Amino acid sequence: MTDLSIEYILFSILTNSIVMWITMTTIPRIKFTPKTFITFVLCLILCSILSLCNLIYPSVIILVIIIGIFTSNHLIGMILASISYVICVVYNYIALTLWQYIAGVTQAHLMSSMINQTCFYLFFFPTLYLILRGIRWIIDKFPRPDKLSHKTLGISLLILLLVCSAILVANFTYEQSKGYPAELMSSNLKLFILLFALMAILITIIIIMVYKDARTNIELNELEHLKQYTEEVENMYTSLRRFKHDYANILFSMKHYIETAQYKELNTYYDTQVIPLVTSLDASSPALELLSNMKVPELKSILYFKIMEASKQNISTTLEVKWSVERINLKSIDLTRMVGILLDNAIEETVLITDPSKRLISISCIQKDTGVTIIISNPSEKEHINLADIRKDGYSTKGNNHGLGLSNINEILKKNDNIYLSTSFVDQVFTQTLDIDD
Repeated sequence: MTDLSIEYILFSILTNSIVMWITMTTIPRIKFTPKTFITFVLCLILCSILSLCNLIYPSVIILVIIIGIFTSNHLIGMILASISYVICVVYNYIALTLWQYIAGVTQAHLMSSMINQTCFYLFFFPTLYLILRGIRWIIDKFPRPDKLSHKTLGISLLILLLVCSAILVANFTYEQSKGYPAELMSSNLKLFILLFALMAILITIIIIMVYKDARTNIELNELEHLKQYTEEVENMYTSLRRFKHDYANILFSMKHYIETAQYKELNTYYDTQVIPLVTSLDASSPALELLSNMKVPELKSILYFKIMEASKQNISTTLEVKWSVERINLKSIDLTRMVGILLDNAIEETVLITDPSKRLISISCIQKDTGVTIIISNPSEKEHINLADIRKDGYSTKGNNHGLGLSNINEILKKNDNIYLSTSFVDQVFTQTLDIDD
C-alpha cells in the first residue's frame, strides 16, 4: 500500500465503498436512520481500507455482521448479505471478461490505469445494481417468514456461503499476486460460474423448503383457528340445548312465585338463577352471531379467533357484516396473514389505552359489486403517527422486534395487483382499509 499514490488509494476506497454499498443494501434492503447511515458509511470505508491492504476476509466478515445487526432478522440479513457478496464477486469476473471484449483492455492494464478503471466502474455499477435488484424482485415473490424457523439450516447455509466467499477471495487474491494472467483469469471465471451455479441450485432448494414449511405452518394455524371456532359453535349449541331443557322448569318455578305472591323470593330467584344462566349463554354468542353472514371459512375463523383474543385482554370489539360475503379473490394464506397482522397490530395498540372504556376495535366487512372491503379501526394514545413510514422494514411504534407485520403486508401487496391498503390516522383513531377486487 505504501507504493500507491494518494490519488489511487482514495479512488480505490471510493469505488470499493460504492460496490459494497450496492452489494450490501440492494438485496438485504436496509432502512437507515441518520445514526445508522453514518455508522454504515464508516464501516464501508474501513472495509475498503482493509481490502486495499489485502485483508479481504476480515472486511467481508465485518460487512456480513454489520448487515445482520442493521436488519430486523439478523440471521436472514447475514444470509442475504453473503449471497449478495458471492453474486458480486462472480459477476465482477463476468463483467471484467465482457469489458475486455468491449474495450480491448486486459485486467492487468485495467488495474494499472485509473482512467480505464473509471470507465469500467461506470459500466459495472449500474449493471451490478440491476442484477441484484432483479434477484431482490424474485425474493419478493416468496412470502417472507417473520422468523427463520430452521435456525440450524440457516446457520449451516450462512457458514456454507462464507466458505464459498473464502474460496472466491483466495482465488482472486492469488490471481492478483500473479499479475492477472489471462489463463488464470479464464480458469477462475469457469470455476466461479460453476461454483455459483451449484450455490444457486442449493439456495433455491433451501428457499423452496423454507417456503413450503412456512405455508404448512400458516395452514396449521388456520386449521387451529377453525377448530377453535367449531368448538365454540358446539359449546354454544350445547348451551342452547341445556337452556331449552331448563327453561320450562324455570318458567314453572317463576309461575309458582307469582301465584303465591312471593315477589321478594321471585326477585331473588331471578337474580341468582335466571340471570347467570342467560349470561353464560350470551358470553360467547355475540361474535358468532355477528359472523353469521361471513361465508369464507378461513376469514371467519381468523376473525373469531382474534375477537376472542381481544376479549381476553379486556378489549371490546364491534363487527359489522351486513351482507353475506360468499368469496374473496385472494389466496387464503395471504388473506389470513394480512387480516391477522392488521388485527394483531390493532390489539397491541388498543391494549395500551389507559381508559378501559375506550378500548374498542371496530371491524367491518363490506361486500360490493367489485369485491370486498375490510375496515379495521382502533384507538391510539399517540398524537401523531408517520403514515409514510409504517410499512417500512423494521419500523414500529412499539419498539424493537416489532414492525415486521406491516412490511410483510407490503410484500403481499406487491405480488397481488387486485388488493389495496389505505391507512388513515384521524383524531387518534388508526384505520386500515383493505380493498380486494374480484
